[in-house]
Amino acid sequence: MILSNGWHTKQVDYTNAFAQAEIQEEIYIEAPRGFGGADRLPKVLKLLKSLYGLKQAPKTFFDKLKAGLLERNFIQSEIDKCLFMKGDLVCLVYVDDTILAGPNLEAINKEIQSLGVSTEDQVHSFQLRDEGQVGDFLGIRIEKLGERKFNLTQTGLINKVLKTAQMESCNPVATPTQTVPLGTDKDGDKFDEEWEYATVVGMLMYLAQNSRPDIAYVVHQCARFTHLPKKFHAIGIKRTLRYLKGTQYLTLTFGQRHFDDTSPLICMVDANYVGDRDSCYSTTGYVYWFYGSPILTCSCKQTAVSTSTTEAELIAASMATKTGAYLRRLLEHDFGFNGLSEANGSVPIILPDTISQGQKNGHPIKNSKLLPTPIGEDNQGTIAVSQGGGKHRKLRHIRVADSYIYQGIQQGKFTMHY
Repeated sequence: MILSNGWHTKQVDYTNAFAQAEIQEEIYIEAPRGFGGADRLPKVLKLLKSLYGLKQAPKTFFDKLKAGLLERNFIQSEIDKCLFMKGDLVCLVYVDDTILAGPNLEAINKEIQSLGVSTEDQVHSFQLRDEGQVGDFLGIRIEKLGERKFNLTQTGLINKVLKTAQMESCNPVATPTQTVPLGTDKDGDKFDEEWEYATVVGMLMYLAQNSRPDIAYVVHQCARFTHLPKKFHAIGIKRTLRYLKGTQYLTLTFGQRHFDDTSPLICMVDANYVGDRDSCYSTTGYVYWFYGSPILTCSCKQTAVSTSTTEAELIAASMATKTGAYLRRLLEHDFGFNGLSEANGSVPIILPDTISQGQKNGHPIKNSKLLPTPIGEDNQGTIAVSQGGGKHRKLRHIRVADSYIYQGIQQGKFTMHY
């Protein structure tokens, strides 16, 4: 959304963030060694402020930050609790990391200054630093290429995971995984590497979720065996690391590239029938684009056994539709796409550069309507079933009228295309 509007951005860092929040519980800590004066008696201290290491510390600081934003007339999103809106200003919060964005740079600077000052009506203030235009956020490097285009990279994390697995000098390969899917390998050799399997998998999962969706499938396969990894699974991880070694400078690019002239939000979905040989579960994969930029990807194992490719694809489409319902609510409620448009698609979808004067629930209203979200599907049977047809004996156990995708199509929120 920020990219599509060409808005300004600022990043805010809070000094000793967790220690700025008062705790509500009664908590005592043992005094540090050497504390207690001349008598050297042991002391117990009562905490007045939160400390790093407390389980409730992130939540305590977020509650204070939320109170401070609400005092300054920001409105918390009902869809995403980490999103706050004030007119045409957007504030995105992740624990103690904050991004502010909007069309007016002076308004952004004014809000940042306001967060650092207490008044009679604004009792919550913060010690903070204005870090300027967003460059790094949550370990993700954001490289601006122009007014409406930027790249996401995580080269630092790639180098870190290569070092953790002692693979800095490995030979690169062209693909992230072999053609043979990973299984339990019950009789295989034990995992005997010096590095922690769960640590490396965790790093790879964060990488796949943010800037490298091309490794999502193999990483999620490796994650299934974190409780009992074998040598075979370590080989699979090393293969992925070798791929990252040769492609660490690949970027995920965001820019206005319209795939569809009738809707800003589109989805592509697919399923791998019986992709898991151990459980016979299929695999779901889908991608959502907003104005031609990939904003959400998913690759996960389904939770039910499918008896046909059509059923596997139908389950995948239903999962993608649930995610699409969340994204549509976010766009409609918080960013002012005001409902459904004409069925013939005669209303052009062009996101304006400025905010209209009207407001809905305190949020900016765009001069555009959100048309039904098209879902790309490569199985004709699934398309027919989702639209209420395609009766077949292998699908008698599926109640199409109760499926999420069917309801979404009937309500005019989604369409399905081959």
